[in-house]
Amino acid sequence: GPDPPFQVSPDQRAGRTTEAVLGLLARLGGDGVVLLILEDLHWADPGPRRLVETMLRVGRQLPLCLVVSYRPDELHVRHPMRGLATALAADAAVDHLALAPLERHHLMTLLEQQLGERPSGGFVAAVVSASGGDPLVAEQLVAAQRAHLRLSDPFDQLGAARVGLLPEGAVRCLRLLAAARRPVPEALIRAMDLPGGRLPATALSEALA
Repeated sequence: GPDPPFQVSPDQRAGRTTEAVLGLLARLGGDGVVLLILEDLHWADPGPRRLVETMLRVGRQLPLCLVVSYRPDELHVRHPMRGLATALAADAAVDHLALAPLERHHLMTLLEQQLGERPSGGFVAAVVSASGGDPLVAEQLVAAQRAHLRLSDPFDQLGAARVGLLPEGAVRCLRLLAAARRPVPEALIRAMDLPGGRLPATALSEALA
């Protein structure tokens, strides 16, 4: 009979993928340098983390500038990235840059871009106080102001009020993503059989919008 199919373990598959990526980076670099940016590594699956760990060991032989971002406050005691974060912190060849909250004049620029006009002093003061300099929160406050919600309310109430304005399908989608606390592939979201039934085709696009 035919030979049984060749079986490859997950570790072997991950190792081969890493070797292939390293080879690709070496070829792409040529006489220059490849800039590779991996964002939100605290949400990554084991593959990207393993790739970064490997590049820490052999990366100095590659024409590569590697930039990774992650949120230290997300790394609880049993978080799978704590070991990698410790290795990055201990590596003297790694430059570390902590992103501080935006200052008032930077927030002013962001608000002007979001609104399409110069914001009032009172609105800027409200956003500075409520956002703590977090640009993502500031953008949500702009959206709340456009929805005619009171910015004097606590931010969690503003968020709940904005969610309350959304269609039911979008709300169910947001609840699913909030429970996951990490990015979820669109195909998986659409395939899930949830207690209230599967999400309609428009739910994800409405939630993202």
